[in-house]
Amino acid sequence: MAESQLALLDRPKPEKPKNVRRYNPDWELSYSWVTSVVKDSREVPFCNVCSITLSTHRSCLNKHGKSLKHNEILNKQKQTTTGSSSKTKSKPAKRGLIVSFKNSHNVKSSRTRITDIPTSTRDDLPTLVRRINRLPPSIQDELPATMNNINSKSPAKQGQSKIIKTENEVVVKKRKLSNDEVERNESRAFCPRETVVKLGKFMYDSDWAVGNGGGITIRDGENLYMEPSCVAKDRIKVEDLFVTDLTGKVLSHPDNEALKLTQCSPLFMNAYLMRDAGAVIHSHAQCACLATLICKGAEFCISHLEMLKGIKKATTGLPYNYDEVLKIPIIENTLFEKELKNRMQVAMDMYPDTNAVLVRRHGVYIWGDSWEQAKSMAECYHYLFKMALEMHRMGMKFDVEPTGESGFTD
Repeated sequence: MAESQLALLDRPKPEKPKNVRRYNPDWELSYSWVTSVVKDSREVPFCNVCSITLSTHRSCLNKHGKSLKHNEILNKQKQTTTGSSSKTKSKPAKRGLIVSFKNSHNVKSSRTRITDIPTSTRDDLPTLVRRINRLPPSIQDELPATMNNINSKSPAKQGQSKIIKTENEVVVKKRKLSNDEVERNESRAFCPRETVVKLGKFMYDSDWAVGNGGGITIRDGENLYMEPSCVAKDRIKVEDLFVTDLTGKVLSHPDNEALKLTQCSPLFMNAYLMRDAGAVIHSHAQCACLATLICKGAEFCISHLEMLKGIKKATTGLPYNYDEVLKIPIIENTLFEKELKNRMQVAMDMYPDTNAVLVRRHGVYIWGDSWEQAKSMAECYHYLFKMALEMHRMGMKFDVEPTGESGFTD
């Protein structure tokens, strides 16, 4: 008996199957230089800058994005594309507040006016800082490395903007970034055109934009990148996008003259002008449409679900608590999308905390301060819509505090 047991111990142990990590398409949204290739019959990340394949793990992508070799090649590519355009100075406009960027060599200031900021918001520093951070990188690079003539009790941290308010202008000064911060920022290079295209494919794959429906728009500085009308989201290319300003004026047309600007643009402008949004997502998901059918009134309400914490309040930026009631206004649909503009404005005025507006039998508009926040909240909203539908099907109420539950408590 003992010999048979020893024989079992001497038998080689079978090898455990290796835990092969899968490629995550969301990496392409976080790292603009990442795409996917097939290697050894599986999908792996590929760096478009260095032309090499990488390990299928986010930490490896972070490490590669901070590497000196990667950033040297990236800097060379930027220098060849920008040329001498960074030396030009922008002339001041006639209206709007002035944001003055003063360099450390006592050269004349180059000024950029934020024409859409009214004088009444001069004291709203958080809003102003968000606007400044959205300025093009070529302008942000002109921020000074010194902190001269700033009356402050505590010095600013590296990379932190300081704002000096005067009667007629707002002067922004910024300390020089450290080398680590420069490498970190370069590894997060942001291309609005590529991001719009990738988010459009994400919406199509998520069944938020079947056929030619749905839409996505992203803000970069004072430029708004919008998709064309009547084009499926999985077939849109970077050269197919329109670029408009905050007044709706088209600044850049796609190469294909047959393409037309999306009919969602007036509703996108509501989110940009009324909520200072950084991105807007328009979903045609079935769960969003059905959510408007099980709620006959003018609002969709849901409460006591953990995923409520993924939704931010528009007035404070704080997340909803588990036991709070999330209210989303519902507007009635029209024959043409652009006719929804006024109804959407009224709903946004009546619900100042909302970051979404449902359109009955149509879909939902969702926005956020950035494309990352808009995407994250859109996923949470769709989760809540699906939960409400399942609870409604089971005869459970999803908009009130639950009763009759007796789990363990403190």
